[in-house]
Amino acid sequence: GGVVMSTTILQPELAAKQKERSLSSVKAFRNDERGVVAMIFGLLFIPLLMAIGLAVDVARWVQSKNESQSVVDAMALAAGRAAQMATNGAEAAAELAAQNYFAASKPKSLLGGQVAVTPKNAGTSFDIVVTGWIRTPFMSVANVGGGSNASPAAAAAGCPAGNGFACMKVEAKASSILAAGGNNGSNVEVSMMLDVTGSMGPGYGDGKKILEAHFGVRI
Repeated sequence: GGVVMSTTILQPELAAKQKERSLSSVKAFRNDERGVVAMIFGLLFIPLLMAIGLAVDVARWVQSKNESQSVVDAMALAAGRAAQMATNGAEAAAELAAQNYFAASKPKSLLGGQVAVTPKNAGTSFDIVVTGWIRTPFMSVANVGGGSNASPAAAAAGCPAGNGFACMKVEAKASSILAAGGNNGSNVEVSMMLDVTGSMGPGYGDGKKILEAHFGVRI
């Protein structure tokens, strides 16, 4: 009978110790910060990688657009010059000059490249538009369809269809306006010659004195 009474008395104490031990374990787990950095890094790894990839693709797109804009600006000058120098067929000459310049100076990163030359005001001004595409390999992993920059059937070869961010559209525009007089106007060539022989330097005073005496100024 005494053993039974002893067991009955110890049960509340045992339950209290077990409860205290469980609370201590929970508190220790809550206050333990070991492995937190690894857990946070694991959770943020994929979003961080996607953000870096997005930055790389956007930077490549901006670079390609700037390069394309520089080419289109030069194309506009070439088209205007060809139209000004042409005795007849100014519009055809301008378009040919623009196409030839683009073929020779097309940015390497640009896929495709459609050139549109639109003459205006009886062939005295031209609007030039170049449309191309650039691959975005990091964004293509998202495989998000739709959007104005998605790759449609009209996109250049190398842009997979059905992947909204496999390629991004690059468009550059420029215009050229001929000077007064149009195609029949006079062309003025301006040249500048710089004397680098040293004849105007301190050791060659004769040439300097002659110019000062002739023009009545000090050099």
